[in-house]
Amino acid sequence: MKNIGVSIITVVYNNIRGIERTIQSVLNQSYNNIEYIIIDGGSTDGTLDVIKRYENRISYWISEADEGIYNAMNKGILKAHGSFLNFMNSGDTFVTSTTIERLIERYEKGDKIIYGNILKCYDRRKERTFGIVSSHPDIIDFYKNMINHQAAFISRELFEKYGLYDEKYKLASDWFFFLKVVGINQEKIRYCNIDVANFMMDGISSMMPLKYMEEQREIRKALFKGYDVLFCELAEYRQSSIIRFLIKIRMYLGSRNVGDKIRFVRSIFEGR
Repeated sequence: MKNIGVSIITVVYNNIRGIERTIQSVLNQSYNNIEYIIIDGGSTDGTLDVIKRYENRISYWISEADEGIYNAMNKGILKAHGSFLNFMNSGDTFVTSTTIERLIERYEKGDKIIYGNILKCYDRRKERTFGIVSSHPDIIDFYKNMINHQAAFISRELFEKYGLYDEKYKLASDWFFFLKVVGINQEKIRYCNIDVANFMMDGISSMMPLKYMEEQREIRKALFKGYDVLFCELAEYRQSSIIRFLIKIRMYLGSRNVGDKIRFVRSIFEGR
């Protein structure tokens, strides 16, 4: 078994209903090289009582006022020691107790981000979301898609190289980070067709999709200026079924993992 240090960071504010299931999900993981960090924004609803019940199994936690989600996530990054970081925010959970172990087993030298799928959890159903599944996504891929941060394990080196999350943005800074690191700078990533996280569809980004898209547009226009409209058109083109089929073939040919190749072929016949 590979033994790579992993830091799981949970940010929370007044979420007594969700924090315990997240804590238990992390602590019940079969993978044994985990550092667990909780950054609380100064909760007053009993959340701290829950955290304190588990504090002997939590590597670090703090409760103080912050300036938003990304400010809290950045605090966690600065306290993390693991080679890879994952952000499992309050209310969200890992899909199974072996999720981290299965994902880390797919790691290959040089990988900077290892990630999988999320299950969007609504009141009465779950919906699997794959996000970007190409091994070599570019800028255009990020115009219509993303890497889901709950399902991503990010090398700490990337935050040292490219900086922390931009706190100017309140909803789309994780998307901005992946765009910068992967889409523009082409850092090596590895997609694994594994369901990683149960994502509760009651978070701030889920409840404010228009604001989220507004921030994305602001970021794109600042980065690409006059090319933004062209990139939008190219992104629409890539949504066509034939182009998506060719991308799957490219993924199949580029993968060195036999299991990944089998899953890619299966995904073609399943119409994903």
